[in-house]
Amino acid sequence: MSAKQRPAKDPIPRFATREEIAEFWDTHDFADYWDDLEPANLEASPNLASSILVSLDGDSLSQIYQHADAKGVDAETLARTWILERLPATPRRLRPTIVCYADILGFRAETRRAFSSGSGDSFLQRIKRALDKAYGHVREAKPGYPPGTSLFDMKVFTDNIVVAYPLGDYPRSDGEGELGTILTLFAQVQTSLALDGFFLRGAISYGAHYQDDDVAYGDALLEAVALDQSGGPPRLTIAPSVEPLIAQHLSYYGDSSWAPHYQQLLEDPADERLFVDYLGSELDIFPDYSIHGELLPAHRDRVLNGLCLNKSDHNVRAKYVWLARYHNYTCRSFAERWDIQALEAADDEQLAYSADAQRALDFLVPLETGQCPRPLDANRLRSRLPTD
Repeated sequence: MSAKQRPAKDPIPRFATREEIAEFWDTHDFADYWDDLEPANLEASPNLASSILVSLDGDSLSQIYQHADAKGVDAETLARTWILERLPATPRRLRPTIVCYADILGFRAETRRAFSSGSGDSFLQRIKRALDKAYGHVREAKPGYPPGTSLFDMKVFTDNIVVAYPLGDYPRSDGEGELGTILTLFAQVQTSLALDGFFLRGAISYGAHYQDDDVAYGDALLEAVALDQSGGPPRLTIAPSVEPLIAQHLSYYGDSSWAPHYQQLLEDPADERLFVDYLGSELDIFPDYSIHGELLPAHRDRVLNGLCLNKSDHNVRAKYVWLARYHNYTCRSFAERWDIQALEAADDEQLAYSADAQRALDFLVPLETGQCPRPLDANRLRSRLPTD
């Protein structure tokens, strides 16, 4: 008998926090409860099983490490497997989730063109390389801690992708971290695909959702799909369901421009929808990397190619006109932000940065002026939100 007090079979409560887990296992022997542990106790957080590991007593941990040593495997992975193997199947249920649904602009039309011209195999190689590279960003960000866990779920069908990121500690989590990860991740995906000539469109939503290897289900997905299929411009639109979260996150900062989301989003004045600013996000690496890289010239050339290919299709061409205006806005606003007049007490190094940044204006798409995106405005966003 351990020095711990161990009531033999107290019912396991529904844990809500890690502190409650630790408090329970301080007075109970984990090994006595293998057969009684219910998945309901893990509902408060997807990582509660991992939290239980840190509450095991020294004897249990010692056993796990001995087994791991003998098997030549990672002890934490073995420990997690040891727990999960002894649990009944987790019940299927909807959870508050950030969902991103996206596909590629004009994918079917490009596929038809490839087959009609006899270049089906060539197009297959091109799209496969592009998707492998773009989706690789998502797969690299997916693993959680401890090993064997995932931060989010990902489903792919060629050019369609659904990423579902449940709020980690709902209702205590406000979703700022999860949303920030999705925005950063899909800025990378959009940039990668755009440089290969494929422009992503879709939506990011928030709501009840369930996802596994075979099923993606929930009202958040329905909202994202509806926005994607609305025929709008090639952008990742922020759904109305996400706007209250963003307004809440912006309120944490004395100046909303300090908020990470402010740097990741723009607003389309045509419909006042927010969208992911993938070019701006990539340019945030300046001045660590020069503007002379491939991003702006390659993006310009891909947009010009789309405008040229779709001269006679006014509906599709309008989408590339939107991309051209977004591209030009990015170039101009970037050059303006680094203009020497905007820099205070510029030294020689800053003067060099400013001169480098002005090169962005060399990569404009020749296009008549029109309505361009504008920065996220916290007050304008709040004015659109429904009042209680």
